Amino acid sequence: YQRRVHGRMDKPTTGNSGVSQEQTLITEALRILRYLTRNKTAADYEEKKRVYLNDLIAYVRSLLAMGSSEVGKLAQDSVISIIRNFLFDKTAEVRAGTLKLLRYMLRIEGILRIYNQRFIPFCVARCLEKETKQDKKMSNEMLQAFKLTRKWIEVDAISFPKFLANSLVALVESTEEFVKKTAVDTLRLLALANSELCAWAGGLRALVDALLDPSLEELSTSILYSLILLLNDPESRARVRSHLDVTKVFACLLYTSPSPRDRQKSRMPSSA
Repeated sequence: YQRRVHGRMDKPTTGNSGVSQEQTLITEALRILRYLTRNKTAADYEEKKRVYLNDLIAYVRSLLAMGSSEVGKLAQDSVISIIRNFLFDKTAEVRAGTLKLLRYMLRIEGILRIYNQRFIPFCVARCLEKETKQDKKMSNEMLQAFKLTRKWIEVDAISFPKFLANSLVALVESTEEFVKKTAVDTLRLLALANSELCAWAGGLRALVDALLDPSLEELSTSILYSLILLLNDPESRARVRSHLDVTKVFACLLYTSPSPRDRQKSRMPSSA
């Protein structure tokens, strides 16, 4: 954690006032948020915005690493509303940094309720569904959106919003292979953590269809094992079978493809 003073970076210190390091960090974090809210017309605002956003991320990470309860002061509607505005910034760098900050803040108690109230899932979905660059590489903005989505599933899959689950299902149809693979693997995690929501959003059907997609062959083993775990559980088994998808699972196990050495012979797929 560092603080920018007169163009240089200094560490916040406790001084002689008896203020703890944790209190200093949260004070600095709130100071940054106030600056970002009140100084939008400043000549150097755009430059400082990027710097202060990175500082804010560092403060939050430090407070979380300390296990400080002070970080809970950020779990406010007003704070999340300020941060949310940067998801609509004109620069991708700022949007990506904001997604990163929101991902770290997922660990703050009570923050998910505020995220849902402030429509953060809709903003994240917007970042996920942006068109990729011509160089066929995933943008940092999309990468951070996927990381936030996966972290939400890890932290509390029960509160995971259906809107985001729907976005993941839609991204499975992406023409960009790297986007499709990441969306499928994220859906797989959601299926294991919250099979009811995944089924409701159409994720289970998408996973079974992915088993037969040649472009996703490297994920077929993990998808298949995950579906078998779901079929082994009485509660989730009913959800999988209700879509009649179980037939495709066994079809994948029995499917044979031509051998590269002898086109007259057949071989089992790697997932089998």
